[in-house]
Amino acid sequence: MKAYLNRLCAVAMRLQTQDDEMVVAAFVQGMIGSPFSDLLIKNPTEMLSKVRERAIGHIEAEEVVLRKNGNSRSKQPKHKEGN
Repeated sequence: MKAYLNRLCAVAMRLQTQDDEMVVAAFVQGMIGSPFSDLLIKNPTEMLSKVRERAIGHIEAEEVVLRKNGNSRSKQPKHKEGN
């Protein structure tokens, strides 16, 4: 999601007319089927800055979960078959 958000924001900055509503709609369409798009559909906003804030929070939360899961896996003893 981070790469998609960065690409979308970069394209939005180059647009002659920055229509936040159109950019937000494009972002939601590109994320269809993800838990984050479901949140945007349930709690819509027309401001790209608000979508960006929400996305950054979501990305940070996902990264914390991944780090936590990664750390818990590395602490588990390895199972040896046949013993």
